[in-house]
Amino acid sequence: MAATYGYRQHDHHRLEEQQQYDYQQQPQTRRSSEAQQTKIVGNGAKRWNTGEIVSFFNDLLQLDSADAASEPLANIKESSSGCYALQVLDAMYPGCFRLKDCVWGKRDEVLPYEIANNYRILLGGLQKAGVPHSIDMEGVTAGRASCVLEFNQWL
Repeated sequence: MAATYGYRQHDHHRLEEQQQYDYQQQPQTRRSSEAQQTKIVGNGAKRWNTGEIVSFFNDLLQLDSADAASEPLANIKESSSGCYALQVLDAMYPGCFRLKDCVWGKRDEVLPYEIANNYRILLGGLQKAGVPHSIDMEGVTAGRASCVLEFNQWL
């Protein structure tokens, strides 16, 4: 029996080594506290989930402060009017975006043609700043959740 035990122990170590190797070969994933998956992209960039993106907008643009001009964002779809992305990008590339022509408000407060205008301003500013992009503007302006999430993750 002792020989059998030693054989099993040897197999157990080999199995652990194989599992460790397999784990290292898989794409890295982490679980957040809300049990949502956050994927780590090949270049080391983090793919944010919707809650993290909403918190980012609220914190960066100080929408959750007492003296804020508008209410904080409650979900990702509200950010698809384009004005929030314009503010973030203007902070990164000052002077490239015509913020005076932007129509401010959440998605349900802004008309569809005004949303399209906001994204025209955004695309023009990206071109002026020399930022390459491959954004599905039709999906984002239509408010498709997957397109809005992908755009905000790119942002």
